[in-house]
Amino acid sequence: QHVAGCLEHIGLIQGTTIHPTIPSDPIFAYRNKMEFSCSDRRWLLPDEMGAEGIDRGFAIGLHTAGIYPKRLARLLPLLDWIGMDVKTHRADYSRITGVRDSADRVWQSIELILDSGIPHEFRTTVHPELHDESQLLRLRQELIDLKAGNLIIQECVEDHCLDPALRQSKSPRHAADFYRRLAQGFEHFEVRGA
Repeated sequence: QHVAGCLEHIGLIQGTTIHPTIPSDPIFAYRNKMEFSCSDRRWLLPDEMGAEGIDRGFAIGLHTAGIYPKRLARLLPLLDWIGMDVKTHRADYSRITGVRDSADRVWQSIELILDSGIPHEFRTTVHPELHDESQLLRLRQELIDLKAGNLIIQECVEDHCLDPALRQSKSPRHAADFYRRLAQGFEHFEVRGA
């Protein structure tokens, strides 16, 4: 009822069939959701600001972890923008996610996004105890080898970590000089602070 109400009152979408929610017993390592961003006018990418003839109609974006590439492939024709979380470099993915071979589907999704031509951003949330410089440089190289044009670094908000040891971290964040090195080879690179 809540979902139908939101669609009707906020999205002005009437008569949508809402299927029952399928719960999961595990409360950790379970993500069966998709986050969409909708707007009555499309947001402009940096290179579109001030340009003439840009379509500013309705737009839809998807935020994803890339763990369901077959579902992503079906959605691509409907999307105007994609934000994808890439946790770490390929060989280290299982350590970060706790799921064996989890990188395989994520890399399939990265390739689908790159092949689609849809505007996108790849972003990595960095915790200094989980991501050392060599790991981030390896991720950088893997994305550059795939011809990814961008990487967004999001500095972790330690208070939001599920692991109490990570919330208590005293490790220093990576230095600005390191991030300048990491940026080399990307058309767009950005660090978003905690």
